[in-house]
Amino acid sequence: MQAEPTSKLVVMIGPALDSRGGVAGMCAEYQRAGLFERQQVVFLASFVSAGAGRKLVQALRCMWALGRLLWQGRVALVHVHVAWGASIWRKALYCGMARMAGVPYLVHLHSGKLQSYYETRCGPLRRWCVAALLRHSAGVMVLTAGWAQWLASQQLSAPRVDVLPNFVLVPDMPASAACAGSGANNLVFLGRLEEAKGLSTLVEAFALVTQAQPQARLLLGGEGDRARYARQATELGVLDKVSFMGWVSGDAKQSLLQSAAVFVLPSRFEGLPVSMLEAMSLAVPCVATPVGGVPDIVTDGVNGCMVPVGQPAPLAAALLRLLADPDFRARLGRAARETVVTRFSASAVEAQLAHLYAKARRA
Repeated sequence: MQAEPTSKLVVMIGPALDSRGGVAGMCAEYQRAGLFERQQVVFLASFVSAGAGRKLVQALRCMWALGRLLWQGRVALVHVHVAWGASIWRKALYCGMARMAGVPYLVHLHSGKLQSYYETRCGPLRRWCVAALLRHSAGVMVLTAGWAQWLASQQLSAPRVDVLPNFVLVPDMPASAACAGSGANNLVFLGRLEEAKGLSTLVEAFALVTQAQPQARLLLGGEGDRARYARQATELGVLDKVSFMGWVSGDAKQSLLQSAAVFVLPSRFEGLPVSMLEAMSLAVPCVATPVGGVPDIVTDGVNGCMVPVGQPAPLAAALLRLLADPDFRARLGRAARETVVTRFSASAVEAQLAHLYAKARRA
């Protein structure tokens, strides 16, 4: 959707586009999709994946750039991407600057860890600050309807709360394509190697899978506590079947996903995982847990498989079923791709975002 011509800009604030993580990846997708140009967006990076000194310098640069644009009167709207922890407090500063300049701001909530952080690690003062950040906004964007319900349950009010899902650029491929499988035995995971993503459950489940499918391989893409999960795989006797791929992006990530028989994401917390949408866009069926926005994407037995959190046996059973039944795998893969095309494509989400921008500008 083309924005109407205006002399003022939308300032979007988030992690540097080449940073590692889901929020940075989503912002980079906005750029790749051409949204910045069509919606007259200037992107300011508030965070870099570096040491504490460089992070501080980048935050100050972002503050300076935003302050200059506000002083020049060039800003119609500020759109901040918020994860959890320090991300909240950085963005609260920029939103405060916008408010002082009389410019509306939108808060875009991303991380599945935010709810736990707010409920268990925020005292009264921090909770008051979060409530004020949302209350004074022109609106809050969340990834799922469940998050909107959680905000209401915590009495975190905002002028409006809208569901805006993540999106992916859908690659061209034949409509009948499914994960045919140069890697018919490959189970692929993309994400941070940590317990929040269910890694110990995954490694234990994979050990069960190899008892029935000795040719199966587990490919782990991402950074984190590699040593911990390598030790676990060694203890279970499957280290030779597990590959730690490190951080993968761009063409390497697409190649890895195309090599997959199944994409697996047994998380304990999630937002709306872009890696899962990317796999589904390539007609790769997914096995996941019903956390965060995953139930908004995956319908068990229709376009993927859902398993309980933290239970290796059901996870192994779902993986084995998909590995053993190519027709079932193909059917779920085709349905997965159709889900992304119809609901999580760039054009569908941009139309919603353009509408929210227009509403906020008039607030």
